[in-house]
Amino acid sequence: MGKNEFFMIRKMASGSFLAGTSCKGGENMSVWDYVIPIVTLIVGAIGGFAGGVFYLRRQMTKMQNDPETIQKMAKQMGYNVNRQQMGKIQQMMKTQAGKGGLPGGGAGKPNKNAKTNTKK
Repeated sequence: MGKNEFFMIRKMASGSFLAGTSCKGGENMSVWDYVIPIVTLIVGAIGGFAGGVFYLRRQMTKMQNDPETIQKMAKQMGYNVNRQQMGKIQQMMKTQAGKGGLPGGGAGKPNKNAKTNTKK
């Protein structure tokens, strides 16, 4: 390696080889140096959330059609499920999926048929 090649590599490593890219004191920092990472972070977070929702919905629909998967999950949670309970679980999951929600409740429309505890 010649002397000129060594200095060329050294200039590239220091960053002064490219015109206008100086990291000393932030002299030539543009707005894009701040905007691009922030936008990338936001897009990545939204994409990750959407991917997670898609994955969970796919797993839930797969679980509705496969009683073995439900039984496996119940065993991991420490429950033993018989056939009758399995049928109730599958029916509940199908009705929840039809309403657009996931099993387990959560925020949503109030149940019209639920008894309320009102005192007069």
